[in-house]
Amino acid sequence: MENSVNDNVNNSTRLRQGFSRVGYWLKKALPLVGIIMPIAYIGVGFLVLLSERSKDILQPINRYLLSGLLIIYGIFRAYRLIKNLKVKDEN
Repeated sequence: MENSVNDNVNNSTRLRQGFSRVGYWLKKALPLVGIIMPIAYIGVGFLVLLSERSKDILQPINRYLLSGLLIIYGIFRAYRLIKNLKVKDEN
């Protein structure tokens, strides 16, 4: 009888640890996503600018505007990331 009670306690403990493990991995993954996103925005901006397919789909002014906005936003996100990392290093 005691063994089944201990098993139930262990199972509930495992369930709680499972949810905290997800939080643990999210906390580890979010900085990586923060690093990847500026690179992705800049890459997609250059892809839109240089792609033959985008030349067929978008008019030149729209293509330049879209690619310019994506590249500028990627640079802005990279700037914010570097700024936040410097503030964390100081603290």
